[in-house]
Amino acid sequence: MVVGRASIRWSPGKRAAEELRGAGFTVIGTGNAEATSSTTVRYPADLEQQAELLASRTPGARSQRDEEAAPGPVTLVVGTGLDPERIR
Repeated sequence: MVVGRASIRWSPGKRAAEELRGAGFTVIGTGNAEATSSTTVRYPADLEQQAELLASRTPGARSQRDEEAAPGPVTLVVGTGLDPERIR
């Protein structure tokens, strides 16, 4: 799941999702989140390895374990400073 603060003209979450797909990641959806300056990979306890991989491929991202998350996807919250074209 990729989420970001969207505007009518530009959605950083959707752009990041496109870049992630191009880099070989599976993206199951996109959505909106509150605006934030930092990019965060949130994950449930059982997906730490996958979260670390995603964070390593997303410039400036930090990973954050979500103790209350049910088993499920890793979520990339796109910050305002992320340039999706730098995802590798």
